[in-house]
Amino acid sequence: MRLGIFARTYVAPDLAGVLDAAANHGLNAVHFNLRCAGLAALPGELDDTARESIREAFRQRGLEMIGVSGTFNAIHPDAEKRRADTERAVTLIRTARALGTSFVSLCTGTRDANDMWRAHLENQSAAAWRDLRQTLDRLLEVAHQENVLLGIEPEHANVVNSAQAARRLLDEVSSPNLRVILDG
Repeated sequence: MRLGIFARTYVAPDLAGVLDAAANHGLNAVHFNLRCAGLAALPGELDDTARESIREAFRQRGLEMIGVSGTFNAIHPDAEKRRADTERAVTLIRTARALGTSFVSLCTGTRDANDMWRAHLENQSAAAWRDLRQTLDRLLEVAHQENVLLGIEPEHANVVNSAQAARRLLDEVSSPNLRVILDG
């Protein structure tokens, strides 16, 4: 077993500070968020220089990027916002390996337009499930092309809010590129 941590656990002014904190705690694995490098969590693009500087910062500290956060509201009620965020997640999936990982974590989302961690009565509707599937189908198509795994975590306030909902999703999607995250 390897011990790791979510990078945003540490508050530091820059990437070096975040990664130094993880290394100084004796950890060797980090689930990364691009915000720790002063970038948008889901950038529209990620140039070679940014990718290489992130990889080098991990290498210098002997840390492994076990995953990168691609979190956005996958069932946002505004279809255009959902589409734009999905395409930014596609960009991240396409660049994950160049960053040094083959795993991208996602949020299944909520119909709450302002807070993707807040429950909404429509989360359990057929329309919400359909939107989740549409979003995931697009992301999984790219994940398959790029040989990247996607992970979703059942969250009590999201459309996938239980082990049963996660099982249903895995069965329906039937993709070797989709996994479930269990956060202790």
